[in-house]
Amino acid sequence: MTEKRDRPTVAAIRLAPMSNAPGRARAFLAQFVRSEGAEHYAEDGQLVISELVTNAVQHAGTEMSVDLELTGAGLEVGVYDEGPGEPHIVPVAERETGGHGLVMVARIAEEWGVQFTERGGKRVWCLLAACA
Repeated sequence: MTEKRDRPTVAAIRLAPMSNAPGRARAFLAQFVRSEGAEHYAEDGQLVISELVTNAVQHAGTEMSVDLELTGAGLEVGVYDEGPGEPHIVPVAERETGGHGLVMVARIAEEWGVQFTERGGKRVWCLLAACA
């Protein structure tokens, strides 16, 4: 069963690659889901947005755009940055410190992926499935 939504609801924010970016992104998501009556996405949503934004700060180091889209399929969380490289899950044997963020995102989200843009950079996204 999917949530009834006549049209998607979208919100976006730009963030600087600073240590406070993950916290600002969590607060942005919390306010968004609260305003849409979709608080059931808050806990998982704040976890995945924190991981995606932290990765953008650590690996891209560029200004980023965070977007949220609430549809009948669920909540899509996206983070666009201008950094090179393709995010991927690091095998356990190759991890030193860290490297668990995308593993958590993959376990929590219905699906996730990376979209490269013509202007350069990429958008890493995940979908939190609608409640049954």
